[in-house]
Amino acid sequence: MSYCSTADTISAFAGSGSVSRTALILAIYGRDIDQQASIEEHEELLALLAAGDAERAADLVTHHLDEVERKTLRPAEPGTDPLLSVLSRY
Repeated sequence: MSYCSTADTISAFAGSGSVSRTALILAIYGRDIDQQASIEEHEELLALLAAGDAERAADLVTHHLDEVERKTLRPAEPGTDPLLSVLSRY
């Protein structure tokens, strides 16, 4: 196995774990928001990565995650367990 494919495998594994954790966090604590800005940021990020602009891509990721936190996370309601609420559907 070459270094590149090993690095790609590690990146894919780390990325899928991050996506899973983020989806669970947003399912528990998130609120409904317009997703268009998020979609546009993802598209811009892919374009920056394809162009090899790592510095701007890193800045965009930081901005994007800050916005996700600001827009979607909210404190749990007192006396509730948001994780059980989400998982009870299954």
